[in-house]
Amino acid sequence: MEIRENVVVDGIPYIWFTNLNEEGIREFYDLYADKIRKTEQPEKSSENGRVVFRIDCRFSFFNFRDGACMWTATGDKHHVLYRGNFMPTTQK
Repeated sequence: MEIRENVVVDGIPYIWFTNLNEEGIREFYDLYADKIRKTEQPEKSSENGRVVFRIDCRFSFFNFRDGACMWTATGDKHHVLYRGNFMPTTQK
């Protein structure tokens, strides 16, 4: 499986780390944009005189094509790994 890093697709937000091509990223985003979009900014607070940043890491599985995608996101970086259900038959 070839993982492509720091992929940017015109018209699609975020930086993608994925084994999908640009068409696949576009298809995934069109299907799940409402579920993966997040507008909250990282939280910044002070605890005991220290500055603390809290950045959420989100994780889910989504049905996609003939299989599923494992999706994680931290900030603007989205990781999407696609795995299909196709299992080649072996010949004896």
